[in-house]
Amino acid sequence: MTNTSFPYVEIDVNTFFDLIGESPPRVYVLNDGAVDAIIDEDIANTLDKRYP
Repeated sequence: MTNTSFPYVEIDVNTFFDLIGESPPRVYVLNDGAVDAIIDEDIANTLDKRYP
C-alpha cells in the first residue's frame, strides 16, 4: 500500500471487463463534490471542449 486514505486493490484486465460487461467507461465531472456532468461518449473530445 502507498499510505492512501482508502485501501485499494488492482484487478486484472479480464476481471475489469467482467465487471463492466458491455458498459463503456464513464467519466464523472465533479464540482465541489457534486456531479456536474456525466460523459459517456467521445470522452477526449468532450473534455477538450469543456476545458480548452
